[in-house]
Amino acid sequence: MSRRSSVGGPKLAENEIAEYKQVFASFDKDSSGHIDAKELKQVLQELKMYENDAQVQSLIKEVDTNKSGTIEFNEFLDIVLAIKSGKGSKLNFAKVYSKQKELVQVQGFAGVHSFAEEEMAAFSEHLNQCLGGDKDLKHLMPLESKGMDLCRKVKDGLLIAKFVNVAIPETIDERALNKVIGKDGKARELTLFQINENQNLGIAAAKSIGVITTNVGAAEIVAGEKHPHLVLGMVWQLVKIQLLNNISLKNHPELIRLLE
Repeated sequence: MSRRSSVGGPKLAENEIAEYKQVFASFDKDSSGHIDAKELKQVLQELKMYENDAQVQSLIKEVDTNKSGTIEFNEFLDIVLAIKSGKGSKLNFAKVYSKQKELVQVQGFAGVHSFAEEEMAAFSEHLNQCLGGDKDLKHLMPLESKGMDLCRKVKDGLLIAKFVNVAIPETIDERALNKVIGKDGKARELTLFQINENQNLGIAAAKSIGVITTNVGAAEIVAGEKHPHLVLGMVWQLVKIQLLNNISLKNHPELIRLLE
């Protein structure tokens, strides 16, 4: 199914409408179906773009075509499509929309969680650098820097387990991992039992080296696309451990200068 915007613009696919509704919902804090001045002000404050109440009213007037004093979804959709086509790029609301769209809103068990697309891209690139040459991960590498590729590819448990050993070498005996690439070099599909074994091993090992794994279980990482905040939380902690583990007097004798 698809629909046209109220300004008679191009047809939109359901997934596009769902994406715009997701961004709209991040403004519409009380799920009332419209964005009022209080909600817009809150978003501006969160984005560190708030100047004064006059700015809020001015932004609403740019979008509020029916003069109701609030922004409804059809009005929001019209202005977003205008921005997308380049016709609304000079509007002040365009800047607010673009900033807010950079935050991907994901519904998790504990509510709505946000993360920046740049964060996902940065971690994907880091894992590519650290694990790109691992023969056991040929079926996963390289990770795409855009989108949710990282969250999809943690499913079989190998990526997290391998990165645990990058952070702290030999934490996991890799002979215990169920690998996709067999001794004959051919890929095979892991069973759900084998996947869960990998996940449990990786999560337990991560916890043993200091990663906080609250609300993180095998099921959440297997369904990583639904819980990207949990995936990124684990990866971030492992990256931090990896980088700090390399800082020592042995590796960096120049640190002795700090004592002076």
